[in-house]
Amino acid sequence: MKKLLVLTLVLALLASVGILAGCSSGGTSSGGQTPEQAVQAFFDAANSFAGCIAGLHEVLRRQGLLERIWCLNPKETLGPGQREEIDRVYEAYPHLNDDEFVAAHRDEWLR
Repeated sequence: MKKLLVLTLVLALLASVGILAGCSSGGTSSGGQTPEQAVQAFFDAANSFAGCIAGLHEVLRRQGLLERIWCLNPKETLGPGQREEIDRVYEAYPHLNDDEFVAAHRDEWLR
């Protein structure tokens, strides 16, 4: 469990730095939305960050690094609309995810 917590925190930091770096480049989508919305979706800003751990675990689950969302508190889940917002961000900003890199190394990491 300790490894999972450390992995979540490291990935949260890396995601924040990478996504915010994209924001500072001034990139926008055709809808005028910035990659900053990725941070909002992953960390559940719309719900006062209540689903921040669950949101990061959802991304890890999609990448095959977790079987499901693993929060110590069973009531801690994705916030209302958070899954759909993560879906939207994935579709709008495919260049921001590291899914290919994770897929290339996942088996090695999970040994």
